[in-house]
Amino acid sequence: MKLTDSMNTYNPALSTIGKLGYAIQLLENAEGFDWEASKDGEIFIASDPLRLLGLISLKDEYHAGSMERLYDKILASHFGE
Repeated sequence: MKLTDSMNTYNPALSTIGKLGYAIQLLENAEGFDWEASKDGEIFIASDPLRLLGLISLKDEYHAGSMERLYDKILASHFGE
């Protein structure tokens, strides 16, 4: 299977967010709108449904406080330091 970041994955992402019990709404801004998912006082905001699902998916890891600087390590290994 191969999945890419494109609009044909937005509906499955929104469906998954809904199945997780989040309320979904749009937030208007100067550039258009953002997506917001909220549940139990937690609020996630992103520019598209895939990013929104990604933020929700990171919730437990982020709160665990075990954040390694992988972003910097991967860039450095690819482009050099």
